[in-house]
Amino acid sequence: MASVSPAMQALTKSYMGRFPQVLRHAKRTIGREAEFPVVERNGEAGDVQRLMRSLMGMDSTLEVTCENDGKRISSLRSPDGSIEYTIEVGTGTVEVITGPFPDLGALNTTHEDAVGGLVRAA
Repeated sequence: MASVSPAMQALTKSYMGRFPQVLRHAKRTIGREAEFPVVERNGEAGDVQRLMRSLMGMDSTLEVTCENDGKRISSLRSPDGSIEYTIEVGTGTVEVITGPFPDLGALNTTHEDAVGGLVRAA
């Protein structure tokens, strides 16, 4: 069997060192990130800021993060942190982040609620 080069050994050691010896949580959790391009009915790029403002108007408990001296909303987050809407890839895509949850059922319920809110806001 061929020997492994010193460079490959160093790379392997570095990579393996990135995994914690002890998990942060006793059990694993699951989350989801889903990106949605915002497109108007006529096929033109949609106004992501309008969509974010609409989400804010529907739920006053969302925590707002702004950029550009408060002129641009960059994310909205539920008080418990289970749902986050962020602007991804410039200004034309909304990312819906849900989780972490202990199981797929809990993730599915919250993710469907989050996407439903996005659809209602549109």
